[in-house]
Order: sequence, then C-alpha cells, then structure tokens
Amino acid sequence: MYTTTYRYTANVKDRQTDRTSVVKGEVTVGSSEGHTGARRLVQSRYSRQGLIVTDVQFWNA
Repeated sequence: MYTTTYRYTANVKDRQTDRTSVVKGEVTVGSSEGHTGARRLVQSRYSRQGLIVTDVQFWNA
C-alpha cells in the first residue's frame, strides 16, 4: 500500500471557550484515501481534544 503525507493548516475552535486558533501539522494516509481521509484524520485528532476543525488546507509534504 502506498501512502501520501500531507501538511496542513487548520482553524480549530474550542467547544468550551469558543476561542479559535490556527494549528499546523502533518498526516499520512493511504494514497487511495487522499484529501478525504486526511481531513477525517485531522478532524478526529482535534475532536479528541475538544476542538472543532472549522477549516483545513492541505499541501503535499
């Protein structure tokens, strides 16, 4: 299986305080998953911290 690594910049909003901030990072997904899989992974990563991803932009690493 081939993988693709994406770098991302995302706006995240705290569920409790309503504060918005910008985060940057990297995710690796199976090539067939593409941006959809990467977006899902980013959302899941931050939702565990009580944050909502309001916008995310990707580019290839």
